[in-house]
Amino acid sequence: MDVFTVVVFLYNVGVAYFQQCTVKTLRVDADKTGARLKGYTYITFSNIGPNACYNECIRRTKCRSFNYNSITRRCDINKMTSSSETDFVDETNCVYVDMTQYRGDSYYDPCPGSDACVEGEFCQTLKDNINICNIDVK
Repeated sequence: MDVFTVVVFLYNVGVAYFQQCTVKTLRVDADKTGARLKGYTYITFSNIGPNACYNECIRRTKCRSFNYNSITRRCDINKMTSSSETDFVDETNCVYVDMTQYRGDSYYDPCPGSDACVEGEFCQTLKDNINICNIDVK
């Protein structure tokens, strides 16, 4: 291989890598960045990605919003949404998402009929795209 071919190859690898790193990682838009809702968390998940956090929330009837910190990879599932700016605390690398707008929309909600699950349960999709309700951890 000549030097030009190697340089072009490395350039293409670098472009692909950096594009992948800058692509939006959360499948929905954050309602607030640099802050988290305080006082309403009922489940926290550690070491998960932003879309896994979204999925944990959307599958729980009790979840109304979530906070996600991209550095610590902490996901707070909240039982309330914000009603005031005083409900938030500043937290770098954190986003807040209100789930109200995504509930029941089959594009965003993998269990659009999950309102059949009662509070204290979460919707699980089985292999054959059958949804069932399971007991939640809290």
